Amino acid sequence: FRMVYEGMLATVEDGDLTVAIKTLSICENLAQRNAFLGEASIMKKFDSPYVMRLMGLVSTVSKPLVVMEFMAEGDLRGYLMKCRPQEEQFATRFSGSSQSTSKAPSVDQFKLWALQLAKGMTHVHEKHFVHRDPAARNCMIATNLVLKIGDFGFTRDIYE
Repeated sequence: FRMVYEGMLATVEDGDLTVAIKTLSICENLAQRNAFLGEASIMKKFDSPYVMRLMGLVSTVSKPLVVMEFMAEGDLRGYLMKCRPQEEQFATRFSGSSQSTSKAPSVDQFKLWALQLAKGMTHVHEKHFVHRDPAARNCMIATNLVLKIGDFGFTRDIYE
């Protein structure tokens, strides 16, 4: 099991940055630890605006920590669930009696996300990896609504 926390990273160049800190909630054996560290090892190979950026790794503690850029809107699945209209908004929206207050993404936003996902996957493939799990739960949304591929737990080198 993996847990993700919000934290702060002090940097010389950018000052304090909000980051995501991923760790193992239970580290029962060496294989789990190595798989977790392997995910970070894969992430360090990527440099794309559409792939989550690895910012650091702490492997000297009993539970290793992976420090990544913070994605304020969370994963795409959660974002879409949060944005969907509530039942009363849905009824009002289609009766024409009032303007919807839903912040549901537009068709153009979905097209942009599809393009960003394709560009991110292209970058991953150009580095000779296959993600193997590009589900909405593994697509992260930044504050500016940019989609970035995350969770590289199932990612494999195409030459393995």
